Amino acid sequence: FAGLSKRTSELMHQLLRTSEDKKQGLADMRWEKFVKLMEDMGFTYVPSTAGSRVRFDPPNPRDRSISFHKPHPDPTIHPMKLKDFAKKLREYYGWNEEAFLKSTQRDD
Repeated sequence: FAGLSKRTSELMHQLLRTSEDKKQGLADMRWEKFVKLMEDMGFTYVPSTAGSRVRFDPPNPRDRSISFHKPHPDPTIHPMKLKDFAKKLREYYGWNEEAFLKSTQRDD
């Protein structure tokens, strides 16, 4: 998580619903922003899978890929679906609020 841009960090706070989430888990996220977040985390976006399911290949080829349903026709991820995305990322890669906050804390 370290080294993320300010904007990507804000999206990660929203995705993981951290205490620093300015939207407090109530805001939608546009699909394009989610893709950018995943790419900033080192994933490769593979949109050409069957139907509305898309795949993200992790930076470490030994880790398994993860798939999500791209929302359509409106490319908006609503808060409850975003929560499902976060749960899946936690199960696959161990992403959680505590690890993210710890890695982004700055020593002053």
